Amino acid sequence: MPSPSANRRVLPGFRLTLAFTLAYLLAIVLIPLSSLFTKTATLTWAEFVAKVTSARALSAYELTFGAALVGALVNACFGSIVRDPRRVGQPLARIRSFTLVGTPSTNPAGSSRCQRTCDWRAACRALSPSTTQKAL
Repeated sequence: MPSPSANRRVLPGFRLTLAFTLAYLLAIVLIPLSSLFTKTATLTWAEFVAKVTSARALSAYELTFGAALVGALVNACFGSIVRDPRRVGQPLARIRSFTLVGTPSTNPAGSSRCQRTCDWRAACRALSPSTTQKAL
C-alpha cells in the first residue's frame, strides 16, 4: 500500500496551470497563426508575391525591423552601462544600485556593497504594511 505522502506532487497545481497556459497559447497564438497559413494556402503564387511586396507590407516591414533595431541598440547601451564592473567610479555607475542585478562574481571587491544595495528582501521589508503602519 502506497504511503499518503506518495500522492503529493512536487508542484501542486501544475496540471491546472499547464492547461490554462496551453489554452491561452492556443487561443492567442496558434489559432491566428493557423488562419494565416490557411489564407496563404488559398492564394496563387503571383497573388502572394503581390501582397508581400505591396507598399503597405514593405512599410510595415521597415517599421517592425527598424523599431527592433533601435530597441536592441538601446538595450545594448544601457545593458553595458549597468553590467560593466569597471565603471564603479563613474557617474552612471550609480544606476547599478537601483537594479536587482547583483554582480558579486564579476566584481569581488565590491560584492558586499552590491549585495547591500541590491538586497530586494530588505527593500520589501521596508515597504511592508506593518512597517508603514508603525510609522504612522
